[in-house]
Amino acid sequence: MKSEENLRNAIRQIPISDYADDISDILYESLNSNSDIPYEHIRRLAGKNTEDVILIASERRLIIPEGKDLSWKSSEYLFKFKDEKYDIPGVVREAAKRACETGTWEPEYAIHAYFKRIKEPLGEVMPDFFAEIKQNARYGKIRAKEIKCIASRFGTEDRIGVLIAELKAAGLINPHFSFALGLKEKDVTYEVNPCF
Repeated sequence: MKSEENLRNAIRQIPISDYADDISDILYESLNSNSDIPYEHIRRLAGKNTEDVILIASERRLIIPEGKDLSWKSSEYLFKFKDEKYDIPGVVREAAKRACETGTWEPEYAIHAYFKRIKEPLGEVMPDFFAEIKQNARYGKIRAKEIKCIASRFGTEDRIGVLIAELKAAGLINPHFSFALGLKEKDVTYEVNPCF
C-alpha cells in the first residue's frame, strides 16, 4: 500500500536506528484501528525485536505505555506486563496520518493539525510557541518558569496552565522527574518530545 510505504519513508527520516520499519508498522496498525496497540500486536509485528522496538519507540515518545504518560523518566516499566497497551500521542498520530499522505515527517504541520482538531483558540500560535520551548530546552528539558517566560513573550501568560496542560495532552511535553536535578516541587521540569 502506498500510504504504508509513505509512513515507512517518513519514519526513516527520524533517527531511530534499524527498527524504523517495525515502528512504522506499529503506528500504521494503530492508525488503522484508531486505538491503542496491545503488546501482543507489537510482538506479532516486530517478532524477536519486540523489546528493542518498544524501548526505542518509547524513548523517542512515538508510543507511551498506557497509564504511564505522567513520567517518561524511565523505561524500567516497559516489560513488566505482557498485556500492556501502548498509546500513540495525539501529535504523533497527526504526524503519522500526514506521513501516510506525503511520505515526510512534518512536525509543524502535525502540531498545527492537532490544535486545529481540538479547536484550541490559540492553535495558530502553538507551533511557534512549541518551537520556542524546544529552542530554549537544555538536553531536551525545560522548567515550567521558562515556559511561563516564553508564554509572556506570546502574550499568553494568563493561560499558561491551560497551555501546559494542552501541550502535555498533545504529547509534546511531559513532566520529567529526576532526583539528580535537585528541583523543588514547585519548579517542575518538562521533557520535550524528541521527534518534534
